Amino acid sequence: MLKGSASDLFEDYRISAGALVAGGISGNQYYVLFESLKKRIDRKFMLVQGRSTFQDDPVTVFGPTTFRRNVLEGLGQFSFPFHRYLSLRMSGMYRTERLLPLSTDIYSIYRTGNLNHLAALKAELVYDNTRELGPNLLSGSRWKLSLESYALLSPQSASMNLLQWDYRRYVRDWE
Repeated sequence: MLKGSASDLFEDYRISAGALVAGGISGNQYYVLFESLKKRIDRKFMLVQGRSTFQDDPVTVFGPTTFRRNVLEGLGQFSFPFHRYLSLRMSGMYRTERLLPLSTDIYSIYRTGNLNHLAALKAELVYDNTRELGPNLLSGSRWKLSLESYALLSPQSASMNLLQWDYRRYVRDWE
């Protein structure tokens, strides 16, 4: 993984970029991240591009078809702290995935590609007053209430909504 970042003198703005390079030509991912931490509302924007190849199950006598998957994903997050321990976080995601059959045989030439669009929204209320006492030793409590919604826009299908509650209390069991 290759990664680089730059920030201004007061660390109010930060830009990061990176590449996850696979051993071969297939499976590479690239990303760019911009963070604005100057005002009370922290903002993060990220763009991810990935490409990979895979084979589906054989459906003809010609064997499996090889596909190229191109993914472009945009993410945004806004975080509003109420005080030191409590914050409200809103995030959204939009993903475009294109499947293209590679021309490896006579059958795959006539196969059509596929284009999917996925959107997601997430709202979280986070409370965290944990302290780190040492490596893997925490003290305090944290909880998170979140609501997530996912929708496959193209082709049109049903959406999925999640309501989650996570509570953790860390106590010392020595002494």
